[in-house]
Amino acid sequence: MTKDNYTPSVASSDKVSKVEQTAIDHVEDDRASSINEFGHGDGSFFTAYFNVVCVVAGTGTLGLPKAFAEGGWLGILILILAYAMSVYSGIVLIRCLYYKPGKRLHDFKAIGTAAFGWAGYIVASVLHLLNLFGCPALYIVLASNNMTYLLKGTAGELNYKLWAIIWGVFLLIPSLIMKTLKEVTSIAAIGAICTMMAVFVVLIQGPMFRNSHPEIAIEHDSVIWTGFPMSLSTIAFSFGGNNTYPHAEHALKKPHQWKWAVTTGLSTCVALYFLTAVPGYWSFGTTTQSPIYNSLPDGAGKMLSMIVMTIHVILAIPHLQYFLFS
Repeated sequence: MTKDNYTPSVASSDKVSKVEQTAIDHVEDDRASSINEFGHGDGSFFTAYFNVVCVVAGTGTLGLPKAFAEGGWLGILILILAYAMSVYSGIVLIRCLYYKPGKRLHDFKAIGTAAFGWAGYIVASVLHLLNLFGCPALYIVLASNNMTYLLKGTAGELNYKLWAIIWGVFLLIPSLIMKTLKEVTSIAAIGAICTMMAVFVVLIQGPMFRNSHPEIAIEHDSVIWTGFPMSLSTIAFSFGGNNTYPHAEHALKKPHQWKWAVTTGLSTCVALYFLTAVPGYWSFGTTTQSPIYNSLPDGAGKMLSMIVMTIHVILAIPHLQYFLFS
């Protein structure tokens, strides 16, 4: 029997070369990550993933159905575009930290300084502080309103102002105890799970309510131009959190995993947004309220969604406090 000589084709050789080069790139990335030139932490992929989900998701989950009610079904397209831009900006933002070889910028403010000098520092600092003070304040307001509603008529009933003070004092404790971002990963995971629970309550109970009340006329619009600016701002706010990304990336043991962590985290967020916004607007139309659980009928579903979202926003505040004081 004669042995045939086999000569690899040019195409197959190119494929082998690309596979080998990809493997080499991954090895080099891992090797570079193990050097820890810039003092990175020892967090895993899931450390960054859960922190992205916990910081970004939550308020968007509650407000997007109302955003659709104000802007119409066109909000679906805007939501997809906002998602794509947030993923891109989250990746490019971290690349900007390493624009100078051998040096890593610390945070969002340092990028503003490197790009535009002192003017960039002032603008970035103002926006940074507004975000990190404004979001916790918004969360405290939401949690206080929920606690007032949930405990109304019980022995633990307190007014809104007292709950705001209680939450404000209570939430100083994590900022004093938790020193690294990895320490808050466990509560970030709990916050993400709470958000998912609230989403499934709306996903199930909203359509059930509409189907059980066919006599209620539900109105929908393709686009509402007069309410579109408010809808756009709500959608944009739903993807806020970029100024926290430098700290989340710095906690990674392998920084090259950041692009996958932020992409996966934001993909999870946008999936939760669609699972809430579309069924919520379809079920309640132009009468949709914000937060969305205010549109649900009184009962166990509404109470469960309020409880888990209260837990979520309370667990999200320590993250913002960490970024504020770091």
